Amino acid sequence: MLSLASLVFLSGCAALKENVAIREPSENPRARIRVVIPSVFNAYRGVRGYPNSACIGKKVDGNGNIVSSQFGFEKHLNGQSLDMPATELSQRKNTVKAEFFAVADQPISFRYLIPDISSLTIVGNDEFRTRIPGCTANISMVPEAGADYELAFELGASGKCAYEARKLVVRPSEGDSTASLIPFPIQAVGTCDIQRTVKTSAQ
Repeated sequence: MLSLASLVFLSGCAALKENVAIREPSENPRARIRVVIPSVFNAYRGVRGYPNSACIGKKVDGNGNIVSSQFGFEKHLNGQSLDMPATELSQRKNTVKAEFFAVADQPISFRYLIPDISSLTIVGNDEFRTRIPGCTANISMVPEAGADYELAFELGASGKCAYEARKLVVRPSEGDSTASLIPFPIQAVGTCDIQRTVKTSAQ
């Protein structure tokens, strides 16, 4: 029978195994993706990426954190820049963002998570419990070689996760270095196992 100390140790090891940043490809064909989320004090929200996969799963090779509003222990790519074209969103304050390389012409999936927040207030002999529901969004896209994308997540007005992917296009001839934004197709996806992960030579 495992002792309590052993169980704590094993759960800690499992948490450490998940505490990694997403693995980026070092060879072409690649695309650049900027992920942006709101920065919220004392409230966790973050995005995890699943390379070369059209589904979400712990066993997807190279999966890891991209951005996180929780600074400190969790590994992530917060603040990483690849000199992508600027947008209004990328220059907005009170956001957390990261730019990273993704394998082109292969699916990449993302999981955006805002956990439920519960609080307890005691007034005299009365207890008041408050629960603010969070949300989870699992999506996938297939970036094109040499292209730039901006992927934005937030908590929508309806209480559900909201997200949008846009391709960035810069036209220097127009004298404007700010990128034009073209909506890019994304789709909701489910969970998977290692057998459903897409394998590529770039892994």
